[in-house]
Amino acid sequence: MHATIYIALAAFLIVALARNVIVLRRLHKVALGDGGNKDLLAAIRAHANAVEYLPIGLLLLIVFELNQGPIWLIHLLGSLFIIGRLIHANGVSKAIIPRRIIGMQLTIWLLIIMAVLNLLAFAGIQLPG
Repeated sequence: MHATIYIALAAFLIVALARNVIVLRRLHKVALGDGGNKDLLAAIRAHANAVEYLPIGLLLLIVFELNQGPIWLIHLLGSLFIIGRLIHANGVSKAIIPRRIIGMQLTIWLLIIMAVLNLLAFAGIQLPG
C-alpha cells in the first residue's frame, strides 16, 4: 500500500512535534498547560493542529488508494499533504504567519481534492493513469 509512506512520515512528524513540547515543558518546568509561555503554547498548538488534520487526510489518502486511485496521484497527494503539514507546523512553531497560511491552505485544498476524488471513485468515474 503506497499510502504507508505518508502514514510513516506523519508519525515521524507527530513524534517530532511531541518531542518539542516535552523539551519545552522540561525547560520551563510546566507540567500542564502552557504556563503562560508563548513558545510552549506555539509548540502545543503545532502538535495539536497536526493531530487534528493528519488523521482525516491520511484516511482520505488510504481510501483513495483502496478505490484504485492512480499510483502517481496517490504519491502526489500524499507528498503535498505532508509538505503542507510540515510548512504549517514550522509556521506555528516559529510564529511565521505566511508559513502558517500557506501550510493551512495547502492542507485544506488537499482535503477537498481528496474528498472529491473519493466521491468520483465511489460514483465509478475512472481517473486516467
